[in-house]
Amino acid sequence: MAALRPVLMVIDDDPLITDTLHFVLSKHFEVCVAESYTQLKSLLQQLDGLPALALVDLGLPPSPHTPEEGFKVISALLAHSPTIKIHVLSGQSDDANVKRALTLGAVDFIAKPCDVEKLKDMLLQSLKVQDVELNEIKAEQEFDGLLGDSLPMQALRMQITQFADSPFPVLIEGESGSGKELVAGS
Repeated sequence: MAALRPVLMVIDDDPLITDTLHFVLSKHFEVCVAESYTQLKSLLQQLDGLPALALVDLGLPPSPHTPEEGFKVISALLAHSPTIKIHVLSGQSDDANVKRALTLGAVDFIAKPCDVEKLKDMLLQSLKVQDVELNEIKAEQEFDGLLGDSLPMQALRMQITQFADSPFPVLIEGESGSGKELVAGS
């Protein structure tokens, strides 16, 4: 059985762009296209899982000449899926729009027109970053905030497990800010 492809949401009202993106990117991603904020909302309800990535145009109906709908889409996507990596792909690339999109939580801003192969590489790179972040979140949840998987960290986790149920007091030493309270809470 083939591995499931990550879901990529493309929110753009230009069929030429969405068709091109779908054609090029569907080899690597499960591409879902929405032409508006309203379509996106119903599409998100139909999805089984959470989308991994999104490409968002700022100029969307009902007012495609202003960026407000695109900003609304960015906020809605992050509210629906906090780990999603959003890339803005828009012709409305003045500094104020770029800054606002990044402030809202987009990871990148690509001005139209763009090189689709470079875009594909950026999206694949975002997936790698997302995987690392998700693994760090899992590790942090498992060990109450202790990050890292180096040999010293593995040894520390083994010691924590070994002494956690000890009936005797355990002295935890370390420099200020090294995580003694995290170890004590584990």
